[in-house]
Amino acid sequence: LGWMIRRMPDRHYRITRREALADGFVQQHVLEASLPGGDRWTMDACAVVRIALPHKLSSGTHSVWADRDFIRNGVSGARATS
Repeated sequence: LGWMIRRMPDRHYRITRREALADGFVQQHVLEASLPGGDRWTMDACAVVRIALPHKLSSGTHSVWADRDFIRNGVSGARATS
């Protein structure tokens, strides 16, 4: 990816489709950029994102970002971060 970032500074993603899944989402997109010689370049791509959630959420729950250890083991099993 480093080569692409250095050689194609004008790259961008054009999202063509995004759909929710029961445990995440799938996104189809086209990566578009200019090659060093000036020719246009495109590549179809896809991202599938799965999110691990607890089985039950009580009403009135406030949301926070939590890593997988916290979700599985609660506060006592979570790793400390600095």
